[in-house]
Amino acid sequence: MQDLLQQGSTGLLAHGPLGEHGHPALTLRANLAQAYYAVGRLSDAATLLRGVAADCERVLPAGHPLTKTVRESLQAIADD
Repeated sequence: MQDLLQQGSTGLLAHGPLGEHGHPALTLRANLAQAYYAVGRLSDAATLLRGVAADCERVLPAGHPLTKTVRESLQAIADD
């Protein structure tokens, strides 16, 4: 898993009509942040989740479940 995390999300996000801001890419970025969290990279996870949260609020409809999930993940990191 560490090898995958070191590669990051570069190159994986350019797919879809909205590129890195489309729903699939936002989900991918949120999942990558969860992987960072799982291996103890809390700062990286929080930084990535903050960006995902901002993008979710900008491109997804209000109240979208992904936005809620990302916000909850950010809160969990803050609580650690």
